[in-house]
Amino acid sequence: ATLRTILSTLREVIDGDTYYFVPPPKIINARDFGVPQNRERIFIVGFRNDQDAWDFEYPAPLKEKASFGSHAREKDPVPAKYY
Repeated sequence: ATLRTILSTLREVIDGDTYYFVPPPKIINARDFGVPQNRERIFIVGFRNDQDAWDFEYPAPLKEKASFGSHAREKDPVPAKYY
């Protein structure tokens, strides 16, 4: 219901015309883009109708997978206030 409300608000007709072109939202997982975490997020992209964005496509996942060990880690202990 919340997503439907967001999309209908963005696609709302103003003065007889829609103000935004909003392609269907997509769930994208950060792990598919080189981040060593499993984080799914919904992405909603909108373009003003005066922009030429009708051929928008979400990025394709990368073919390489990342692991925690492949990224730089803190050299010094992280202060307890961040936990």
